[in-house]
Amino acid sequence: MKTGEKIRVLRTMKGFSQDNMADMVGISRQAYGEIERGNTQPSPERINQITEKLGITPNDLEVFGNAISNFFDQCQNTNVNAGNNPNQTNHNNYDNRELQHQLEKAQLELKLCQAEKEKAEIEARYLREKYEGEKP
Repeated sequence: MKTGEKIRVLRTMKGFSQDNMADMVGISRQAYGEIERGNTQPSPERINQITEKLGITPNDLEVFGNAISNFFDQCQNTNVNAGNNPNQTNHNNYDNRELQHQLEKAQLELKLCQAEKEKAEIEARYLREKYEGEKP
């Protein structure tokens, strides 16, 4: 799965429109759409801006995308194999339920990552305040 596709999936999961994301990162909707379509390769700085607005890290984007991509590859292989064997039933309903399950699982994993990030930020803030309070 390409970077633009990963961003599109995460944006959609978050409930943001392309207009929302473009406004949040300070670019036109057209420029943002070019990123999602893969026509423009975003700079590392732009990736940082986008992932920050999505509440994840650039590394989270890579991990999330690979998990979803692997699932889509498995579904595609299952459908291709079913199409090659006339005696095998195509399990589209099962595939759809499994896809929904995987997307829900990815959403929960994303929320868990966000919660862990927030926890680390709170702990860091607490330690900073404690350290500053102990200075003479």
